[in-house]
Amino acid sequence: MAKQTDLETICRGIEQAGSMDAYIDAQLRERGFLVERRDTDNMSRRELARYKKELKDEAEEKRKLKAAAWKAYRHSHIVFLGEGVQDFAPVISVEASGAGRPGNVDINTPTFIL
Repeated sequence: MAKQTDLETICRGIEQAGSMDAYIDAQLRERGFLVERRDTDNMSRRELARYKKELKDEAEEKRKLKAAAWKAYRHSHIVFLGEGVQDFAPVISVEASGAGRPGNVDINTPTFIL
């Protein structure tokens, strides 16, 4: 249940921010991972190494946030199954009452309209 609540919270955050990218940027800023871009020409090796590490940390956190945001989006939105797909019932269902007799397996396929 907590996982579903987390996904719903992320969805609300995305809606409030206006887009997934805006939500991710706001979360990076809030968590302290957003790095201000600077000119690297005049940096010492130590400063450059620290700057690169900060950028890598930001990129890693951004990947995590993006994955969580997409998971939340898929959780709360209908997935497009394809052009002309009207119904996507279970592919195979088996009647339990007459198990063991021939003809009890019902194969359902999606309805396509061409």
